[in-house]
Amino acid sequence: TYMVNWSPNLQTAVSDLEVEYFDEPGTLFFFNYPVADGSMDEFLPVATTRPETLFGDTAIAVHPQDDRYRKYVGKMAIVPMSGGREIPIVADDYVDREFGTGALKITPGHDPNDYVIGKKLGLPLVNIMNKDGTLNENAGPYSGLDRFVARSRLWSDLETAGLALRAEPYSLRVPRSQRGGEVIEYLVSKQWFVIMEPLAKKALEAVESRDLKIIPERFEKPRTTTANGQQKEPFGQSKTTPLGQPKKPLQPVPSMQKELLKISNAWDTRNDLMRKGLCFNCKDPWTLDQCCLGKGHVHYIEAFSDCEEGAKSEEELPKHESDEDMDVSCPFLETSGIEDLKPFFLPVGLRKEARGRLG
Repeated sequence: TYMVNWSPNLQTAVSDLEVEYFDEPGTLFFFNYPVADGSMDEFLPVATTRPETLFGDTAIAVHPQDDRYRKYVGKMAIVPMSGGREIPIVADDYVDREFGTGALKITPGHDPNDYVIGKKLGLPLVNIMNKDGTLNENAGPYSGLDRFVARSRLWSDLETAGLALRAEPYSLRVPRSQRGGEVIEYLVSKQWFVIMEPLAKKALEAVESRDLKIIPERFEKPRTTTANGQQKEPFGQSKTTPLGQPKKPLQPVPSMQKELLKISNAWDTRNDLMRKGLCFNCKDPWTLDQCCLGKGHVHYIEAFSDCEEGAKSEEELPKHESDEDMDVSCPFLETSGIEDLKPFFLPVGLRKEARGRLG
């Protein structure tokens, strides 16, 4: 398992190449974590753009040289609105003392950077997100809520509890699905991954030795930069099955055998697969001088008007001995002869000669 880009709308993981980033206005939320020291009068302030992910927090990290928080390292903090769940306060050089409050909530299950820190520090993973973008049972009373609805409601509850500090405008780099356009959710999922290092290495060597030429040359640097980057992390695949695609088992229905037989050898027998009385193209009741072909064309014009006259059903229409005596020219399909027209609408031995009537 690795961190993947999850598309809640498409219900699948998408590759890094299918994620587009946009600068959008957002909000940076500041709130307090109570320090679990018995007195409950000390707090550790944090800042985040996604407060709803606090239910997946497994630590709070501070910089080891930050005098403001050094005294809290080794203690426990209480996750707000979680029913008293405690997480450790740790020190790590990764923390930027100048960003936010200088104290970083670590959510290994829902942030790529936190995932790396979590692995380094041996922190557990807590997944709070369903595959459809709603919060799961780990979010307690917010379970079942859409992630954005949960964010708004949680912030309101933090304000009521006196733990909210402030919310200020903040420019966000928002990842969106190239295919669906929705905001990507980072989560850990069991997926297929391709180890890119040996593949990228061979590709780079081929470019450097000029065995592989990239044309135009201006694209060479971006491609080699991408190949260098792909040596670091496995490349996630959307596919989750080892071979093929899962299909529901099908059970033959006796009453369908006749219809299935028609379809299976339809081209050889050239039988009418539509039920009697319906036009092949527009599916309307059989009218030989009206056929839409999906575009509203009056196709037969006058060709069969005399054929229809006096005929009360399709069976009563005149029949031909063979296709050879048929000579049909269609101005809309720009084809001539029954062999060309057959795939579109003509059954065996169409009912009336139409020589020269459609040209």
